[in-house]
Amino acid sequence: MSVSPRSRWRVLRWLWLLIPLSLVLVLALSLQGEPLVAPPTSGLAVDAGHLSRAQLLIRRLDPRAQARGSRHAVRLSQSDLNVLLTQFSNPQRAAQFAIEPTQARLALSLQASMLPTRPWLNLQLEWAPPPEVSVLQSEWPRLRSARIGRLPLPPSWVEALAKHWLERQYGSAALEALNLVERWRFEQQALWLRWQWQPEQATAALAGLWTPAERAALISQHQAWQAWATQNLANPQPLMPVMQVLAKAALERVQRQNQDGATELRALLLQLTLRTLGRDLSPLLPEAAGPKQRRVLVLKGRDDMAQHFVLSAWLNWQGGDRLTRVLGLAKELADARGGSGFSFNDLAADAAGERFGRACAANPVAVLAALATGLDEAAVFPEVADLSEFLSEAEFRRRYGTVGSPAYQAEMARIQSRIAALPLYRGLPASSP
Repeated sequence: MSVSPRSRWRVLRWLWLLIPLSLVLVLALSLQGEPLVAPPTSGLAVDAGHLSRAQLLIRRLDPRAQARGSRHAVRLSQSDLNVLLTQFSNPQRAAQFAIEPTQARLALSLQASMLPTRPWLNLQLEWAPPPEVSVLQSEWPRLRSARIGRLPLPPSWVEALAKHWLERQYGSAALEALNLVERWRFEQQALWLRWQWQPEQATAALAGLWTPAERAALISQHQAWQAWATQNLANPQPLMPVMQVLAKAALERVQRQNQDGATELRALLLQLTLRTLGRDLSPLLPEAAGPKQRRVLVLKGRDDMAQHFVLSAWLNWQGGDRLTRVLGLAKELADARGGSGFSFNDLAADAAGERFGRACAANPVAVLAALATGLDEAAVFPEVADLSEFLSEAEFRRRYGTVGSPAYQAEMARIQSRIAALPLYRGLPASSP
């Protein structure tokens, strides 16, 4: 039976009406007025026990000094994972894990700030072990259910979308690195993992993290460092003249080859981060193999100041200032318990690096141009000689009480005030101390 043109037009008209109605229905089901996971406040709440636990986990998760083929295991508690998620959260996003022996759940809340009412997208994911559960699994958990607000999503679609995004962002080698994990199991409020260390597989995964533009910028920075180090053999070396040399190389690529300023400056910071720690790019980039050309870089005559400053700048641009401050504070609390002692000098270097990282993110080409002119330390780094350092845990408590006390906050505010007055940072908003 044939369909008349009038009937076909009527069907098409109804379809055109259904499309916007469907979109409205999807939005109504997806958006909610309140977050499922409460976002963090602007202040930084730090628990010393969590910080110590984080340091222990970092040491256990770093098998680079171990033999090829060696096996390692770690138990990641639900609390550990949620503390880590908190450091990547902000007032517009928050996430939380819940783990049981038979399932794991992730709740993620994102504020849709582009809409007038600023509603929330609440994503809920639930994983389950594969069928015929054994004590230890080699197959990864299956996504059992997915939901945005009140709208259910097909788990297979979500998995395919996530895999596609990861491959586009990091390449297939990064996903293949998951094969390093041999066994896992859900426990009560914990995830247990065992993996076999294969350096070549890990290196291939890391190499896949760079886009062609990032790889070219890193190679350029490596070559600039090698040329500078060949002419500067003494140790130690002041940090700022080295930054000038590397910034000139990056700025030339921006101006003459029309390269992206942010990409070039990120490569510079990664290069300096590794160099201040006595390492180089070769584990991350095969093209950077060659003479090590190690030099001790210093700020205010101290290598630890350079390390804190550059590492905090790079971390801030990558993951936000909350993570930067937590890592810096973790080290100082650990030092107070038996290391070199708690140091406000180091925290000042962290805070200055944090501010420098935000300046880089705000206007990378301007920062490269300023560095290329030859900035001195006083342009980017505060005076720290009068700050308290080498404090034992007992002395820290006697003078300042606890982290977050009025005395502690006053000292951090004094540091932030000095940093805000430095030439490169004037006009930038201050972070909370």
